[in-house]
Amino acid sequence: MVPILEEGTSLPAKCQVKLRRAFAGPRMEIPIYMEDEQVGVLSADDIPEEAGEGSLVVVDVEVTANNEMRGKVLVYAPDGRTVLKEGPCASLSTGRPSRDGELLDGSMNSRANSMKK
Repeated sequence: MVPILEEGTSLPAKCQVKLRRAFAGPRMEIPIYMEDEQVGVLSADDIPEEAGEGSLVVVDVEVTANNEMRGKVLVYAPDGRTVLKEGPCASLSTGRPSRDGELLDGSMNSRANSMKK
């Protein structure tokens, strides 16, 4: 799991996570967890073959003051060219309350079987 936001983070908040693809394929899903509960999925479709295993994936995440999450995924070819810009690719509620603009009840994490840090 890769931490996105820690408990108590002031909202709204933005962060960026950089990952490497563990598998090739035209579709990628990045599950988002809060503690052990999956609260959403960021997904990207139509990924070109050139962005296969080992390609860089950059995930930009924003959690609003209302505790809603939005994300954007960028996929890069091995030569550094951007081959896919997918966004906003998710808009979902974290399912957790916020208090005075803070994330409550645990940190948010990205955990994907098809990704590696």
